[in-house]
Formats: sequence, C-alpha cells, structure tokens
Amino acid sequence: MNCVMHNVANVHIRKPVTSNNRGEQFNLTEGKQYLVIGFDGDCVKVKNDIGKEEWYSLEYFYEFEELFW
Repeated sequence: MNCVMHNVANVHIRKPVTSNNRGEQFNLTEGKQYLVIGFDGDCVKVKNDIGKEEWYSLEYFYEFEELFW
C-alpha cells in the first residue's frame, strides 16, 4: 500500500520552539524561543512572557508554519 504522510509536527519536550508574529497578542514575543513543556498532538505547552504555562496552537510558532499555509 502506498502511503504519504503530510503535515506531521515534529515536537520534542524540553526542546525550543520560536514564536511568530501571530502569538504576540497571547503573551509570546516574535522571534523568542520557548521551551516545550507539553505536547498533545495539536498544541504545545510553554511558559509565556508573563511566566504562565499555557497551551498554544502550533500555528503560533515558526517551526510549524508550513503546516498551516
């Protein structure tokens, strides 16, 4: 069987992700790296600029922009 997988997110706990400009309204700074502290398949959990641990959609990080374009 031929199978092609598209749009697979490669997320690792304790590895950084970089916020894009869409996250600025949610206490994320564009270009800043945040350490992944959780991942549920669709969202990553990071500590934001106000020190609160929050879940964010992958679309707020540069590493995953190709998943949404």
